[in-house]
Amino acid sequence: MRIVLLTNAASGKGGSHALASHASEALTREGHDVRPVPLALGWESQAVDAELIVVCGGDGSISAASAHAAARAIPIYHLPRGTENLFAREFGMRPDIAQLVEAVRAWRVEHFDLGVWARQGLPDRTFTLMCSVGFDADVLHALAARRTGPISHGSYIRPVIDCLLQPTIRRLTIDVDGKTVVDGLSGHAVVSNCGRYALGIDPSRDASMTDGALDVFFAPSASSMRTVAWMGLALAHIGRNARSIVRARGERVTIGVASHSTHDREAAPQARFQLDGEAMAQPDDGGGSARTISLGVRPRVLPVLLARRASASRAESGL
Repeated sequence: MRIVLLTNAASGKGGSHALASHASEALTREGHDVRPVPLALGWESQAVDAELIVVCGGDGSISAASAHAAARAIPIYHLPRGTENLFAREFGMRPDIAQLVEAVRAWRVEHFDLGVWARQGLPDRTFTLMCSVGFDADVLHALAARRTGPISHGSYIRPVIDCLLQPTIRRLTIDVDGKTVVDGLSGHAVVSNCGRYALGIDPSRDASMTDGALDVFFAPSASSMRTVAWMGLALAHIGRNARSIVRARGERVTIGVASHSTHDREAAPQARFQLDGEAMAQPDDGGGSARTISLGVRPRVLPVLLARRASASRAESGL
């Protein structure tokens, strides 16, 4: 079997190359043709004829590989080396070479939904987990600005403090399948393709990767401190069902973003958000003061090589 071992040296805690090297040796002993490929611009040209893509990195690495895997119908597998590794958790995948080898032997492949960010004039950008606008996205942008290599959970402390001291408050207008569910309210939004979220907060635990829909969660908040307070409540498994929370589900989601911060964080004509833990920005849509993020879903287009384990994951249980 032709296997591409896609490696991101900058992912999470580091150590991707060492893990990938051990994986390559094990798979080669099994008789497979293994091609190590670094995750860099144009990596897809080296994976055109692949029969399996093993991603050694974090959730952002899986996200970056998902479009090619879906377009070429190449199964994907995650050897987690990131900070959160939500995709791997969803499918019970571990940084375990023996588990990978057993998965390849068993060869159980199922197809799952893929989220899409529609970019005007540019190719669509896919995501496997979630998109969010608000405090967490600001933290990721602040982290990206200072990041120089692998990170840990401790790397987020300074960006969190910076975002608390200089918050950006946004008014969001959210439409789901053409119906307005949030109309110009300040707050934080998460659009989920998967029920998992960083630190186990999981605002949309019922989100499924097999239902052909995205789950929308909106928590109103006039300050970053209120957003952090809500996250604390969510970690304690309370607060997710407060009356002020807005939930919706649909195939098409648009988020109109208008900033009314007194700080310069979002003075540039773009809306900051995150996809699968990666900092993103939506250019001005022409209006100057509001930007629109357009999201959709492609049902059952992402082939995933499943790991063998005792109990089924939430993703598998939706099959």
